[in-house]
Amino acid sequence: NLPPTNVNYQLPNPPTFANPRTSVHGLLTAMSLDISDKVGKTFDKQVPMLKDNGSNWREWSARIRVSAILVAGLPLLTGPPAANNNDQSFLSTAMFGAICAKLPSVVFNKVMTHTFVHETMAVLKADYDVQTNIGQSVTMRDLFSKSCTKDLEVDKHLDSMLEIRAKLAEAGMTVTDE
Repeated sequence: NLPPTNVNYQLPNPPTFANPRTSVHGLLTAMSLDISDKVGKTFDKQVPMLKDNGSNWREWSARIRVSAILVAGLPLLTGPPAANNNDQSFLSTAMFGAICAKLPSVVFNKVMTHTFVHETMAVLKADYDVQTNIGQSVTMRDLFSKSCTKDLEVDKHLDSMLEIRAKLAEAGMTVTDE
C-alpha cells in the first residue's frame, strides 16, 4: 500500500507579504526601529554629553529624566522592563544606547557591562551624586569663607563671589543675598 513513486508532492508556498510589517518578525523589527528612532532623536536633542569629571551631572541626569518621560520610559530608570513586554524591552535597549552615546569613553567603560538602564543609572548616580555633593560643599565653604583683604580690590572680590554663586546656581543650589 505504498503510494506510487511517479507522483509529485508539492508543499504549498508560504504566504508572501508585500509590506514587511505584516509579518510578526517584520512588525517587531519595525516597532523596535520606530522606538529606537524616537528615543535617539529625543535624547540627542535634550541631553548634553556628560563631562569626564561629572561637573554637569545634575543637569545631565535631570535631562535624562525629562527625555525618559518624553518617550514613556521613566519607570525604566529605576527598574527593569516588565517580563514579556516587547515594547518595554525595545525601549529599554534604545534608552541604554542613547544614554551610552552621551557618556565620555572613560565613563562608558564603567557601565558597558550593564544591560539595563536602571543598573547603568545606579552606577552613575553612586559615582556622581557623592562627587557633586562634595564639590558643592567645598564651593559653599569657599563662598562663606571669602574675605576682602585689600580695600582697593573690592570689585574683584565681589566678582569672585558672584562667580561662586553662579557656580552653585548651576548645580541647583540657591544662595540668597543675606
